[in-house]
Amino acid sequence: MNTLYSFPLDFEKQVNQTNYYWFEEGFTSEELSQIEQQVQEIPSQAGVTESGGQDQGEGLESRNSMIKWVPFSEETKWIYDKIGELANIANEEMFNFVIQYDLKIFYINPPTHIILERSKERNNAWDNITTWKKRLSEKKKYDKIVNNEKYKKYIEVRENLNMEQSKNISNEIIKIMNPKLTGGLPI
Repeated sequence: MNTLYSFPLDFEKQVNQTNYYWFEEGFTSEELSQIEQQVQEIPSQAGVTESGGQDQGEGLESRNSMIKWVPFSEETKWIYDKIGELANIANEEMFNFVIQYDLKIFYINPPTHIILERSKERNNAWDNITTWKKRLSEKKKYDKIVNNEKYKKYIEVRENLNMEQSKNISNEIIKIMNPKLTGGLPI
């Protein structure tokens, strides 16, 4: 059997790349104690899934946990700052994982007004809560990555103005990802 493509194991980091990114000690013991003290007076509430599932047995629709929403304030700002720093580290590490194998990343880039039109047509939960301001903020973040010199050569930007272009982009990606159609994955 011929192996067309494989990911070498990184025994130094021993990170399971198929799992969510996590930190062994993202917060120190002292920081965790400080958080516990700061949220002590915040009332707990039952956690729910996106569909509203709670304490309904096992499976994807079930969630059995109590949570607290930490309000943003001068006293809690450090928590949000720390999570932001950790998110930046995770994003950088995960992106570096992708580029170390010289893989292509496709960035589908329709104009924001088209995204909003499509959102109205889909009418799903995410589209219903996402505002124009949030979409523009997301687009700025993506553009920052797409235009970063370190990552630029790994990213293929495709405009997506209509369903025909969408279909063509999908077919292009499928051809790249299906070794039977191309004779092997591009390396």
